[in-house]
Amino acid sequence: MSRSKRQPDPGFSRRGFLERAGVFYAVCTAPGASLVFGQEENSGPIDCGPPPQARPQSRTGGESFPPLPLPVTPLRRSEKKRPPSPPALVGKVALGAPRWITRDGQRVMYR
Repeated sequence: MSRSKRQPDPGFSRRGFLERAGVFYAVCTAPGASLVFGQEENSGPIDCGPPPQARPQSRTGGESFPPLPLPVTPLRRSEKKRPPSPPALVGKVALGAPRWITRDGQRVMYR
């Protein structure tokens, strides 16, 4: 069984392929780059308002409990029983055309 060596096609080379692929990539990404980097003058952050407030921390006062065996140290009466819960994570989606208003002397964009 003889193997025949395959001769490369003279019209198709790796260098030519890479050159054509590079030109194709540059042509296809040029419009996208202008959209990303060519932002409008009035574009800016969208104000969604302040985050919701956390729930109040819970403290109990005047609880009585039996003495604990040593070396356990009981919580002081003024210590918080649990940490405050974080604010609720709510996603806000901005839809529609942007509008500009002046709030507290600053120009703010909202939708």
